[in-house]
Amino acid sequence: MRIIWFGKRCFRVKFSDKEFVFYPEDAMAHVSANELVGMAIVITENQVSPFQPLMNAEPKMSGGRLIDVMDEPESYLASAGIFVLDALPDERLVIQFLGNEPNREFEAWIDGAVALCAGTYQQCLGALEGLVGKGVRQVLIAISDMENLDVDEIAAKAGGARIQLLEPSLAIEL
Repeated sequence: MRIIWFGKRCFRVKFSDKEFVFYPEDAMAHVSANELVGMAIVITENQVSPFQPLMNAEPKMSGGRLIDVMDEPESYLASAGIFVLDALPDERLVIQFLGNEPNREFEAWIDGAVALCAGTYQQCLGALEGLVGKGVRQVLIAISDMENLDVDEIAAKAGGARIQLLEPSLAIEL
């Protein structure tokens, strides 16, 4: 999977055989809208297709060798600031756009997943604290107010968890 953060809630994610652009209206001013959105599935407040409701969905563990599970159906689920992308051959990606209220649905999907949290420094710090020791494979953090960043505090909260701070316009590949 490939993830590029373009500020606030705007991400371009290449996942499995699809590309998604989340909230392109939140992109930094210098980003060309045509280049950002071109050939991708656009996700906005009012348009979340092909995501299905997350409510009442149960996470399933991928079982066995890749050749045995290649025909498992793709899952794209969403609920109030949470997006779950679950399709082979990529690992599960769970995105949480942090707001004022913590969302418990997020925790049900993070075991073995890559968790991406986007919000203010304090929101991301709180989310990180809630993820440590929960079986998440890796945590990606997109902090909207980088001027408040305290790397030592993040390292202390992370313990031994694998974390990565995202930088706007820089791609990461997992």
